[in-house]
Amino acid sequence: ERADLEAAGIGTERRTGASNATPAPAKMTVIDMRGSQAHVVTDLRKLDKPGAARNEAEDEDDIAFPELQHNLRLIVDLAEAEIQTMDAKCRHEKDTQTLLRRESERLAVDSERIERLADSLDAVLRLAEKCEVSAQSQGATLEDLATMYGEMKAHYPHEYATHGVHRLAMAHAHPLVAAMFPKDAYDPLAEPTRGVERLRPWRDLLCVGDGYT
Repeated sequence: ERADLEAAGIGTERRTGASNATPAPAKMTVIDMRGSQAHVVTDLRKLDKPGAARNEAEDEDDIAFPELQHNLRLIVDLAEAEIQTMDAKCRHEKDTQTLLRRESERLAVDSERIERLADSLDAVLRLAEKCEVSAQSQGATLEDLATMYGEMKAHYPHEYATHGVHRLAMAHAHPLVAAMFPKDAYDPLAEPTRGVERLRPWRDLLCVGDGYT
């Protein structure tokens, strides 16, 4: 009977199965260094299951390649900080450029104004020198001087009043006026209107603002 069973292969299969049985592997301890904390893993198959190897409450980065995610976040933060710095720098440069442009425009206006003033002063100085030459040569009459100073005041009223040109006019006119009224030959009671017409233009020339020289 046993021979019959062996012939049928029943006994042989049982012995073969018993002899080919693989012994259970010994447990291996592995330290999982992934994540913010290390974990002890006794089953290598659990390495593919982050939830089984780590506690979600302990490691909020329960995803694949947490080191890579950390590095990416660090790179993004650095890039964002650099962008913010560059943006602040660009805005500062734009504000500075705006201020410099306004300052340049203001300086250009001031430069034009000062240049006009310089030209006016130069013209007044040349006219004053001309009047001085005429007065010193004793060839100019009271009417001639009144005409020259009248043109100067009409063309450059600001400079005429600001720089006291009327005082120079009075100094030039004084000898001629004194010659019109000699002390030993002029009686104001007898000739109260002497020189009125000749002196009339000088009223405006010697008047500056609300008063006279």
